[in-house]
Amino acid sequence: MNKLLLFHLLFVLYSENAKSNDISLKESIGDALYFTQKISNPACFYAEDNFQGESVCLTPPEIMDLYNAEKYDLNDKISSISIPENVQVTIYENDNFNPHYYNLTESVDLAWLEKMNMAGKISAIKTSDAPSFCAQNCVVIKENKVNLNSIFSKYASEFNETNKIILINIDINNESNFGVGFIDFPQVIVVGKDLFFYSSGTNPPITMRMNDNTEHLSLLFKINDNQLQFQYLEAKDTTPLNTPFWINSQYSPENLTDLYITNGISDNEQGDISENTQPLILNKTIMAINKHSNRDKRGALGIAGCIGIPLLAIYNYVIQGHCNQLDKLVGKDEFSHHDGTGKTWVIAGSTAPLPVPKQDLCSPLDDTTAPILHLTHLDTHLHNQSLTLPAVARICQTSVEGLLSARYPRSPDENCPRWVLPILMDFTSLFGHSIQDWTQGRLEQILAHIAETASTGYASNNQETEDRLVREIKEAIEAQGITETTQQLTRAFNYARLNYANYLSYNTIDIRPPADAQNLPLGKYSLSLESYHYPTVPPAVRIRENNAWVTRADLHFQVEIIDGIAGNRDAIAQVQSAMENWYQTYFSAPIQTNRQGIPITDLDRITSAARTTSSSLLMELERQASRYLFVVVRLGDEIVSVQGAVRGIYSSQPHADNNDDYYIEASVSAPRYVLTPQAEGSIRGAGTAAVHELARYLKERGVKTLRSTVISQPSAKVKMKLGFHHEDL
Repeated sequence: MNKLLLFHLLFVLYSENAKSNDISLKESIGDALYFTQKISNPACFYAEDNFQGESVCLTPPEIMDLYNAEKYDLNDKISSISIPENVQVTIYENDNFNPHYYNLTESVDLAWLEKMNMAGKISAIKTSDAPSFCAQNCVVIKENKVNLNSIFSKYASEFNETNKIILINIDINNESNFGVGFIDFPQVIVVGKDLFFYSSGTNPPITMRMNDNTEHLSLLFKINDNQLQFQYLEAKDTTPLNTPFWINSQYSPENLTDLYITNGISDNEQGDISENTQPLILNKTIMAINKHSNRDKRGALGIAGCIGIPLLAIYNYVIQGHCNQLDKLVGKDEFSHHDGTGKTWVIAGSTAPLPVPKQDLCSPLDDTTAPILHLTHLDTHLHNQSLTLPAVARICQTSVEGLLSARYPRSPDENCPRWVLPILMDFTSLFGHSIQDWTQGRLEQILAHIAETASTGYASNNQETEDRLVREIKEAIEAQGITETTQQLTRAFNYARLNYANYLSYNTIDIRPPADAQNLPLGKYSLSLESYHYPTVPPAVRIRENNAWVTRADLHFQVEIIDGIAGNRDAIAQVQSAMENWYQTYFSAPIQTNRQGIPITDLDRITSAARTTSSSLLMELERQASRYLFVVVRLGDEIVSVQGAVRGIYSSQPHADNNDDYYIEASVSAPRYVLTPQAEGSIRGAGTAAVHELARYLKERGVKTLRSTVISQPSAKVKMKLGFHHEDL
């Protein structure tokens, strides 16, 4: 799509033409931000198209009620408006400056007024010096720029460690064609009902397909010293249509000085936009600062109402006019208090709600009682280590954030991340282009070969990476010894393989080899246990009978929770025996692959993933020090499904440093229901039963959130939720 590729070039062009302005900020919520006092050129209003015919010119801050004007016969006749730089014009459909109205900062001819449905309807006009950004009912014809430094810099010294928040609410339709972003990256492009998020110029965009009923789109950017996060919310009238999630992105602070809003992304090198391009209507733009919260107590879901995350807290108040957490939006005095953590202060743009249209009585969001994990975060800045970073964090007992920022906590071996991470990354870079080469056996072979001969023993087309890998392994063996080095690396590698298996389980198209999967975004999925309710009717057993799926009310799953190895040896022994048989069955099952070892069919993909998950669960069942919580599902006397979950601080997942979280790390089902899914007697529903029982068990013990992480596929529609209804058993 050429128009997407040209968006960055348009940003550069606009930045070169932009001029700096001396801006002063007002204090109170709802006040517009205006340029310092100056003499502005007049805006002129014409009775004919192309800025001709009878006219009147107003110099800011002049206004005119055309309906009652005695000297001019321009009421309902204005056909074009000339607007000079740094001037804002407000046009009213009704006399006496009554709504409906639009704010303009770009000249418009009759064609644009017709697209706005304002041709021959303007009865009152106002002029003013243009603010640093247009806050409400703003029309973007070609481009609008927001100078962020002028807005936020005033509060930097007074309030340290705050999040800078930009919220924009936009009208969209099937013809929408615009971009919002920074001079470099990230950038958001909307074409029709498709949203593309570009985290960098080298990676493909993350693609989201919006609901066909979406009429309004809210975009939220949250910036702090550590990262830039993006979130979006779709709505029909005032009803949200999706559950928001954070996209975490890398950024360069020097490139965040201006935010560009560009209408009509060109599809040619000349930068011309289509004649069919419609005006871009910005309903609301708000700037706020938010104090860091130690914990988002309600999680990132909050489907039932206005939750603590900034987008819905601000969105529900500003757009809907009400919110069950109004204390989250405060004035300066309360924001300044020592207990202002988690509060949000709107420093620019009105927080008065928009007029509330008639509500649509539909229920757009999912039933909260279903065991569905919704996407809450999408990390795009793991430095091309989406498989290996979480794995190294697990064995080194630290967090992914700690690895990224190189702040390693004290552990039995303080140097653990410093040597395990680069070795695992370089091994994957060299051997991860084929699943058949990216194995524990190959890793152990290379370790032994380097210890003996100081070489990998394999020809490489990347000599620099190979030389670095040899040097890193030699240094690790000298410091740790060959036995400890091998044990640490193979443990970390097994967790990386588990991450790849989960990727195979939940992605069905365009499967990448491990070296390429390293570059993909990592999605975090969450189920808020505070709002979870165990179903009154137990999950049904569905069984294959006479070539049809039949719900059997006379059958019920029995779910056992085994919390830890110690004290549960008999129960563990039964599960371990079943897992050993499953492991052998999956490894003896044939798999068709391409030349890179990528599974060809869905059954091949599921079987390949099951080989790894059964191996991983078997390893945890055999470890005396395992911290896994095992969820065992039986139908009668037969074990049909096993899941492994672990508390956040021991998880191999990012952000897993919280005692209130549990992560589902591995899940595998009985091979005969996976390898021959349509056979007589096959069953469905065990995975649903497992997650329900796990959620109930954890909620009773005060756990706040059940999570899982899966590498996402940006070229296809991002998976918004993980369910447990069919293939997952």
